[in-house]
Amino acid sequence: MRFPWKLPKEGWFAAGLLGVLAWQTFWFGGVQIFQIWTAYALLGTIGCLARVFDLGSKVFTPIDPWLRFSFILGFAHISTLGYFFGINYFSIAQIANMVPVILATMLAIRIALRQTSSTFVLIGIIVIGSATSAYALYQFATQSNLVLWETKPAIYSHRYGSLFINPNHHAAFLICTLSLTLALLFFQRHKRIYAAILLIAAVSMVTALYATKSRGGWIGSTASILTLAYALGKRKTVLTRMAISVFLLIAIAGALYIFSFGFQERIQGIFSSNTGQSGLFRLWLWTPVISMWMDHPLWGVGPGQFNARFSEYRTALTQLNPIHVHNEYLEALVEYGVVGFLFIVIFLSRLFYTSFTAIGKTKTDNPACQSHAWAEPFILIGCTAALTGFAVHSFFEFNLRIPALSLTTAILFGTLVGRQQQVECNNTVKPRLLHRTFGTVAYVALFVVVLPIWFLYAREDRLIYNSLHANHDTTALINNLKAAAKVMPNNPDLLFWIGEELRRSVSLGTASAPQFLEEALIWLRRSEAINPHNARTKMTIGRCLTATGQTNDALSVFQQAYKISPNDILVLNPLAGAYFKTGNLLEAKRILELSLSINDWDNKEARYYYDKLADTTTLPAKTVP
Repeated sequence: MRFPWKLPKEGWFAAGLLGVLAWQTFWFGGVQIFQIWTAYALLGTIGCLARVFDLGSKVFTPIDPWLRFSFILGFAHISTLGYFFGINYFSIAQIANMVPVILATMLAIRIALRQTSSTFVLIGIIVIGSATSAYALYQFATQSNLVLWETKPAIYSHRYGSLFINPNHHAAFLICTLSLTLALLFFQRHKRIYAAILLIAAVSMVTALYATKSRGGWIGSTASILTLAYALGKRKTVLTRMAISVFLLIAIAGALYIFSFGFQERIQGIFSSNTGQSGLFRLWLWTPVISMWMDHPLWGVGPGQFNARFSEYRTALTQLNPIHVHNEYLEALVEYGVVGFLFIVIFLSRLFYTSFTAIGKTKTDNPACQSHAWAEPFILIGCTAALTGFAVHSFFEFNLRIPALSLTTAILFGTLVGRQQQVECNNTVKPRLLHRTFGTVAYVALFVVVLPIWFLYAREDRLIYNSLHANHDTTALINNLKAAAKVMPNNPDLLFWIGEELRRSVSLGTASAPQFLEEALIWLRRSEAINPHNARTKMTIGRCLTATGQTNDALSVFQQAYKISPNDILVLNPLAGAYFKTGNLLEAKRILELSLSINDWDNKEARYYYDKLADTTTLPAKTVP
């Protein structure tokens, strides 16, 4: 037996990488940056140690020229766009969140030089997937609305996403872990006890995948299973236990899917527009996104800028605050333009071409395949199936914006590429110390530059988290937000939030009007200066002006907001109110009817003004100013 301190370097690197993934996954999928930045710091430290101690290693990056150059040029393109286009706060945040993916990819490629270490990482991912599935089944059995100690939004009621707030993201994670589990079950010989454990894990993942009620997740998992079936068809023999396992999985999945009312409801609601199960909202969202891209076709709007610019393109059917496009490819197109999207297409095309070509060779007697890369074919087949399903699911979700999911795909990609190029590295790549030294210096410099950026975003996130848990204490909420603004003074959304809370404290009667409204206007003007495209910021400025008696000035600001976003009821209603107060009943009625035509079921402000308008007959209608 080998003692832990006698593990090879790759073993320690693998354990550290797996620990970072587990940390991110088990802490709300890694979306709470104030907790996860330390995991990023650990990941970067492990990567730097791997680079420094392994200067003699032949590979840390893909040697395939198409993968290498699309990877490097794509990141350079995005970084350049972030520098020249849009709001720096959002650009820096997105680029900084790409760095852990790059670090994890390079580290996974290095770990893949030793087959046992990469196998250890993939089996660790299966264990993590089994644990999240168990928690999802607990939620499903108890009908719990909690994710750890946090209550999930009502929109996800009766859907269970384990440690992920959004069940669709747990579905994406399960696509990866289920693919690895089935690949290990199908393509490796096991003792019966181990085969039974893997089968139980696969069944729990299938059941948890059902509990997410993610239609995109079901489509993505189907794509990954079809990839596994393709790999099975390329092999000479299929063991009886594999056929039995497939039969059991299909039987259990069929029983869950066919006889479940929840499944039928989700499927039938895809094209329904009057139910919470509707899947049409993505189509309603993608329409204005395409319009945004057509206005910026070549370079896009810049990394992280979609939501900041969305106000200008919102249609009557997209009243939600989307944050993301719910389609990774479309979001990449609108933010990075055709140029950046081309790099992504080249990268994915080359990756899947080489992977499926390699799967086709696993049935041959190729000595290289037998002696080096494919001694454990589940690495190749499992990673390819997982990434295929994940890529399909990303047509319907923003998976790569979730840290735990982006890190998982980085590990799978790095492992896949590392194993694919292992034979070629041994035979053709010659050591070049100067090149590797330069790469190590660049790697360490990237980590050193990004580490304080992670810390600042984490500090801001912590203060915002405290604000959200202020237990209805408005003063504590505003003070925490102001402290966060000192950390990140260039976040327009945070500045808007402070101004809005100050205004609300006046409307609720918890603060004196003149002082707080003047302060609210200062914060809102700062937000407007950073992001002039946000109609709701202008709308809130108008509300403050209205509260201070500056009705004409408020009307002018409301009209500016209306020009930016004419299909937002939060913009339309105060504009209608301003028209009503200034006596322009004709325009007030027109705006109110438009607002109610967009939302007639949950639009109290428009209904209030419309009822008052019906009782008002003495004021003359005025022309549009």
